[in-house]
Amino acid sequence: PIPAGSTEQALWGVGVNADAIVEARNTRGTGTVGTWGWLANDNGYGTEDAAFNENDIEVADLGDTQIGESDPFNDAFTNNIGGPNNVPVNSWVRADIIVSGGNVRVLYNGVEFFNEMSASTDGFAMLGYEDPFSSISSSPDFQWGLFDNFVVTPAPSTLAPALLAGIGLLRRRRAQ
Repeated sequence: PIPAGSTEQALWGVGVNADAIVEARNTRGTGTVGTWGWLANDNGYGTEDAAFNENDIEVADLGDTQIGESDPFNDAFTNNIGGPNNVPVNSWVRADIIVSGGNVRVLYNGVEFFNEMSASTDGFAMLGYEDPFSSISSSPDFQWGLFDNFVVTPAPSTLAPALLAGIGLLRRRRAQ
């Protein structure tokens, strides 16, 4: 967190496994698995402050200082710490990672940052926190990230058989 820290980021992933390298900015290209990405807290990279990766390959990124890429940052966040655009630093950010039929949508505070196809979505979900520059503040008050209120919703196709079975059971009970 700002003011005493530096660029840290929240990591997210779907289709990851327990055997691969941990999915993070500093490990991309070394055997990462799944569909994963990040959101930097202060747009400190300038060129890839939000990223979308499939396995070891970057599919898309948005950079705070890149022409034509600032709208999602300004629409999703209200904090400005002196850079050209708004940032998520020191605020609650709702992250929605929506996987449907090989399509992955990533929204922060209801604003779509990515909408990409991926063949790497089967597996575990992942959340993480990374300081890619090893420069976390020396003050413990500025050495944290917080994740809260997780919801994993099964795909409709996995719910349908259970719902149909439940409806059939209700009909049988009413008939008796």
